[in-house]
Amino acid sequence: MYKKQRKKKEAEGSSTTLVLKTLEKYKATDGLIDVSPLALSSIQFPPQAFDASPAALQLDALTIDRWSATTIARRENISAYLHGLTGEPPEAFVAWRAEVELAEAVSKMSNEADKAEALEQWFEIAPIRSHERLRESASNVYHALQEIAKRDKNRHAIFIFANGKVEAKRLADISNESELYYATVVLPPSCGGLDTQGLLKPESTTPVPDVLEKVKAGSAPVRCLVRWDAEREVWQVGRWNNANEKAEWICEDLPDQTDETSWEVDEAAERALRKLSEASGNNLRLALLLPTRYEASQQGEDWVCHEALVLAVSDFGRSQQVETLAYDQPPTVDDHCALAEQWAEVLARKLGLPDEVARALKVGAKHHDPGKARRIWQRAVFNTGFPQQPAWAKAGRRGMDARRLRGYRHELGSLIEAQEKGEVSDDLALHLIAAHHGWSRPLFRESALDDEYDEEVNRQYILEAALRFERLQRQYGWWALAWLEGLIHIADVLASNERDPNMEG
Repeated sequence: MYKKQRKKKEAEGSSTTLVLKTLEKYKATDGLIDVSPLALSSIQFPPQAFDASPAALQLDALTIDRWSATTIARRENISAYLHGLTGEPPEAFVAWRAEVELAEAVSKMSNEADKAEALEQWFEIAPIRSHERLRESASNVYHALQEIAKRDKNRHAIFIFANGKVEAKRLADISNESELYYATVVLPPSCGGLDTQGLLKPESTTPVPDVLEKVKAGSAPVRCLVRWDAEREVWQVGRWNNANEKAEWICEDLPDQTDETSWEVDEAAERALRKLSEASGNNLRLALLLPTRYEASQQGEDWVCHEALVLAVSDFGRSQQVETLAYDQPPTVDDHCALAEQWAEVLARKLGLPDEVARALKVGAKHHDPGKARRIWQRAVFNTGFPQQPAWAKAGRRGMDARRLRGYRHELGSLIEAQEKGEVSDDLALHLIAAHHGWSRPLFRESALDDEYDEEVNRQYILEAALRFERLQRQYGWWALAWLEGLIHIADVLASNERDPNMEG
C-alpha cells in the first residue's frame, strides 16, 4: 500500500514538473521565470497533477433557508461545506490583545444580546489582522488552552467562532475541540503561551506583545482605557504598555479637570481622545465604548459606568462602521436620508437595475432612518436639544451610549412609521428598510420594540416583515436579496461619509 501511494505521489510530482518546465518560454530578461497567475492560467495541468477533490456535503434549499434566518438560527460551522470532508486536521487561530485583560469584566455585562453585539462591533472595527495571528491545528490549540486554564481556572479569553459568534468566556469552559474549528482565540498578553520562535507553547508564562498598533501610523484603530479614580476623584486615560515583561495599562490624569468632577464616562472618553489626538497628531474619533465597570452612584439610585474600553479611529471617511462613529456636526435624519436616497439612485443607475428594483432601493433609502427620531435614540447620542431641535442621524463628539437604547432598533421604528403614515407600500422597499443593518431576517428580537407605538402594533409589523422576507427570498433568491440589502447599506455608508454623489469619480 505504501509503495502504491509513493508511486502515485511521484507521478503527480513528475506531471507537475513537466508542465512547469513549459514556463521557461516566459523567461524574463534577467533569467527569471514568470510564474504569475496570468502565466499559470495559460497552461493546462493534467488531472494527475492534482489531488482528488475531497467529498463535499450536499447543500440543499432547506440548509440555505436555515442559514438565511440569521436573526433566529444558531450560526452553524460551515467549514465542511467550504473545504469538503478532507483528511487535513481543522485549524484554529490564536492572537493576543490587551483589551482581553478586561474580558472577565465584559463577560459580566447584564444583557447577553447587547454584550454579544458590542463584542462583534469591537472586532469588526478592530479585526484580528494577519500579523497578529498564529495558525495551528484546532487540536493543539485546544490542548494548549487546557494547559493555560490549569494555571488559572478563571482565565478569560474572547472567542471569535467560525459561525461568526463572538463571546467572552473562560478557557476552562471550552469542553470540545470541535468548538475551535476555524475559530480565533484572542488571549490576554499576560497569560503567555508563545515561545521565542513564535510557536504555541502553553507552558510559557512570558507575556506576549500586543502588536495590533505596530503597523503604519494611522492605519490601525486606537484603544485606550478610561476610568474613574474614586480615591483621588479624577478621571484617567490609559494606554497599554508592553515595553517590558510587566505589561499593563499605564494611566494618567486627564487634563482640564479642575473643579469639574461630574463627567460621565462618554465625556471623559471625549476628553481622552482629544488628549491622544494632540499627542499623536491624528484626529481620533470615537468608534465604540465598551463599559467594563459599574458602581453605585452617591445617591444609590442608579449604577454609573466608571470604567470603559474606548475604540477610536483616525481614518474617518473611509470606514464601513460609520454607524458608531462620532461627528463634529452630526447630520440630521432628514438630511442623511435625502443623501442616502441620492446615492441609491446613483447606484441603481450605474448597476443598470430594473426599474422596479431601482425604485424600491431609492424609496427604501429615503425612509431607512426616521426611526432614529425617537427620544430613546436621541438620548443615546446625547442630543440634548431634541425635540426642540432636529433629530440627529449620527452621534456627536460624545459618541453613542448603546446601553440607553435598551435594545431598541431604529430599523423597526422606521418600518412602522413608513407604513403607519402610508408613505411606503412596496414589499422590497419595506424589507430594505427593515434589513439595512442585518435585522429582520426574519425577526427582530424582543427588546427591539418602538415605544411610540402599541406593543400589538409592533408585533403585527414584525410578523408581516417575517412573512415579507420569506416571499422576497422566494422571488429574488437567497443571494440576490442579500445583495440588494448590501446595496442599501452601501448607500447608507456613502451618505454617512457625507460624500457628494454628484462629484465626478
